Amino acid sequence: MMTELEKYYNKFNEEKRLGSRHGQVEFTTSMKYIHEYLPEDKSAKILDVGAGTGRYSVALAEEGYDVTAVELVKYNLGILKKKNSSVKAYQGNAMKLSRFPNKEFDLVLVFGPMYHLYSMEDKVKALTEARRVLKDDGVILVAYCMNEYSVLTYGFKQNHILECIENGKIDDSFRVQPKPEDLYDYVRLEDMDAYNKAAHGNGFNEEFVCNDEERQRIDQYGDLTGELHTDLHECLGHGSGKLLPGVDPDALKAYGSTIEEARADLFGLYYVADPKLVELKLVPDAEAYKAEYYTFLMNGLMTQLVRIEPGNNIEEAHMRNRQLIARWVFEKGAPDKVVEMVKRDGKTYVVVNDYEKVRQLFGELLAEIQRIKSTGDFEGARTLVENYAVKVDPALHAEVLARYKKLNLAPYKGFINPVY
Repeated sequence: MMTELEKYYNKFNEEKRLGSRHGQVEFTTSMKYIHEYLPEDKSAKILDVGAGTGRYSVALAEEGYDVTAVELVKYNLGILKKKNSSVKAYQGNAMKLSRFPNKEFDLVLVFGPMYHLYSMEDKVKALTEARRVLKDDGVILVAYCMNEYSVLTYGFKQNHILECIENGKIDDSFRVQPKPEDLYDYVRLEDMDAYNKAAHGNGFNEEFVCNDEERQRIDQYGDLTGELHTDLHECLGHGSGKLLPGVDPDALKAYGSTIEEARADLFGLYYVADPKLVELKLVPDAEAYKAEYYTFLMNGLMTQLVRIEPGNNIEEAHMRNRQLIARWVFEKGAPDKVVEMVKRDGKTYVVVNDYEKVRQLFGELLAEIQRIKSTGDFEGARTLVENYAVKVDPALHAEVLARYKKLNLAPYKGFINPVY
């Protein structure tokens, strides 16, 4: 079904706009800044996201650059392709540039999408994707519709200010209040700063993840596989498994919650790597699950300790479950160095050397925990929890707390319910 944005651009002559007097000023000014970041030897690879009819893409390709264009609206894309340039043009969405690998482009242009992406979440997704496909020394150029310009021109110059205030289009702080059906969003400088900070991340992965390969995988797949693991945990993990006839549901007593959470987590971890999920297109490829495996092990072995006060043990069932799984896999895989904790420059990192073996160990532990649950094996539950889930290494704990403190982040996310 055609979106409202596509209907709009099917009627709006984007090609003519950039040829108008105002459009020529916009084009000339933008090209001036683009060339400030391009090498003279034409070696740069450029990605134009939201390329429209190709005004910038074609011009840069004609200068000799390797240009790729992505455009959402088929009508615009058709005009671009009819220009018979060397531009490689695809239909696509700024929030999902999955056809492109990490660190592919020297320059990424995002000149159209931010006008129309309504929520902060969507804007950050677009910037995060642009950052993902950008080389380490590359540059992203972004265009926005500015709030104050819109207020001054439409509000004051065209004498609509009172009307806009009365109908709620502008609030008391003179911020435009668009709705999704308006198709355009308007931002201030502080909004742009917030988008940039959110898209760049908070420094957590740079501090704790062991290398660029793992960070890139987490950037690319982490949100997807994290949500999928949660879905598998809640819907199928807790929903599966049976007690043998006559087994008391409370047989594991105080250890029951930790064992049950571990069982559900292990179900999710084991099946998030199942090839069937690729076949069903729930994950894009057979590499995706590794993002969830790494973050889970890093969290269970190290980073969840930011929530624990120095000198305390782990008491909460979900945290106990994560440490139980991670430490069991670390210990059982130690002879083959499946998972290691290595020191570099005085900092500890989790390194996963064999993801297939990790999955095998997850399966073995799932079988054992299901046995404990199904048979009501209290001693088996107590041994697992007390040996792997409770105690905290004080030296590692102190290190993690010190590194985390430098990031100036809160250890918990919170939600405030409004009072009506």
